[in-house]
Amino acid sequence: MAAVVLCAAACGGTTIGQPAAASTSALTVSSSAAPDPDGLPVDQPCTLLSPADLQQLGVTEQPTQEMVGTAHTCSLNTTADTLGVGIRTNVGLAGYVAAGGPVHDITVGSHQAKEELGNTGSCVVAIGVSASSRVDVIVTGDGTTDPCPTALTLARLVERRLPSD
Repeated sequence: MAAVVLCAAACGGTTIGQPAAASTSALTVSSSAAPDPDGLPVDQPCTLLSPADLQQLGVTEQPTQEMVGTAHTCSLNTTADTLGVGIRTNVGLAGYVAAGGPVHDITVGSHQAKEELGNTGSCVVAIGVSASSRVDVIVTGDGTTDPCPTALTLARLVERRLPSD
């Protein structure tokens, strides 16, 4: 479901998920990622978040990884939001396509990024890694609060594990 959100947000639509309750102490993230030439763990996008990060975010289910379009994705659920992290190795920040909302240039840690609050209620923070790669974080809320503060928190957690520009 969250993978659908990642694609929907990147493609211009949104799906709101219904997370199930689970103990965050049981959540784990595999750390056997093989990096691509840009240093990204393309086959293991969930390794961009530690178990402590998952707990800080309030993740309620085991993260799932899959391919959605051209992105290797990690899908996460909290009691209020559906979160996604997508690694793209075929397009950099310059190739970010807006999904209908205003796009703002921002900096996340040492990386240039773009933030978009889509007209569908999702917030995307696209973090540039190289001219040909980026990491997108997407938060879809319940429609009652702004998802961008959570997206920025998620982006900051992910950015700490990205290669430097």
